[in-house]
Amino acid sequence: MSNQSSKDNIIPSYAETLKEIGAELQRRKSVFLKRIVMLLWAPAVALIMLFIFAIKFQGWSSVDAFLEHQWIAYTSLALFVGTLCYYGVISFIFSIEKRLWIDAHFDEKHLDPKESWRIAKRLFIPALRLQLIAIAQYLFPALVVLAIVSFAYYYALTIPRFQNNDFVLILLAPISGVFAIYVFYLRIILRYVPFIFLDRIKTKSFSALGVLKEMRQLNNIAKKQTHVRTLTTYLSSIAATGGVSEVARYMQAGIGQNVHVSGKILGAFGRLFTEEVTKQTLSIAKIVTVYLLYKEVRRIAYGKEQEINEHIYKN
Repeated sequence: MSNQSSKDNIIPSYAETLKEIGAELQRRKSVFLKRIVMLLWAPAVALIMLFIFAIKFQGWSSVDAFLEHQWIAYTSLALFVGTLCYYGVISFIFSIEKRLWIDAHFDEKHLDPKESWRIAKRLFIPALRLQLIAIAQYLFPALVVLAIVSFAYYYALTIPRFQNNDFVLILLAPISGVFAIYVFYLRIILRYVPFIFLDRIKTKSFSALGVLKEMRQLNNIAKKQTHVRTLTTYLSSIAATGGVSEVARYMQAGIGQNVHVSGKILGAFGRLFTEEVTKQTLSIAKIVTVYLLYKEVRRIAYGKEQEINEHIYKN
């Protein structure tokens, strides 16, 4: 374990962080855009079909007409569910790949887009399993508490003397707020998990519970400093995403004033693409920030910044 001065200097400067973010985006800008297209093509197709269906629905005023063409409602639902599943899976694989990019760069390993995507797909199941275990350990107990509180709230509303009383709602609101804050804070608590996963997967020392145990150990190193930097990064990301989303909404409204279907589709897709590019760019920023912190806490804990896991680079 290093001395106190090492702990005091743990936080990488903003200049260093911004430099690494810019370098990573520059290195991967082409494949970055390709991945965004891969993420959005299915939602874009679904969006076009839903607009077409919506136009058809506008001409149907009777229940009989709707029942005669109810396949459209079922098709719309299938499109929504299918698109959601597709986006969820591809987004999760992409999140693994983005961390691979950062880890491989500092490991001084060159990964071309085909290799990084192949490795990310191979790690999908173990990474998903680890995430589910983390949720079960950290989120499930909180969900049980929230379910009990919600049931108590529902039961209280059935009692006549509480039906016109705001005190139950006043009691539930802060509890729900605390739960929402806890869910957000979990992202900070679990921030090192993906990188520990990459350093340990396919090694003899790998286990899901072992990853979570190491995460807790690293979280205790310069806890206040690293938590504050991560929290600042995440809150800045939320603020930036919200700002861009609002701009994109106005852009969609402007383009969508075109009465033709093409104008509405173009506006909706423009908003979808703008928000996704922003989301993925800020995701890279968060990953780089956390990785720089991860390197420093590793240096303090183990005396070395990098753990090169050769197993994940093998065919």
